[in-house]
Amino acid sequence: MPEPDKPKNFRIGLVAGGLAGPETVESPFAESKPKPKPASHPVDEYVTVKEAMEILKCSDKTIRTYYGDGRLEHKKIGQRKVLILKSSVDALLEGRG
Repeated sequence: MPEPDKPKNFRIGLVAGGLAGPETVESPFAESKPKPKPASHPVDEYVTVKEAMEILKCSDKTIRTYYGDGRLEHKKIGQRKVLILKSSVDALLEGRG
């Protein structure tokens, strides 16, 4: 009877009739994956609603209206925390938003 294919790096400890020495074969999952290259641009910087209020000199309701209608790019962290992309705050401040 032919022996079934074994995954690479699969260790066999027990065999019929007793213990056997560990047999190691290579696993397809153990192959090294190429590491991703670092981004060529800096990581996006975010500010809180309070910080955006101070930069734009307006209320939190105005900030929430701005990100609600798309003038400010944002992301939600959990259910309550909102972070706003600083570059979108700067663009709105300069009149490009």
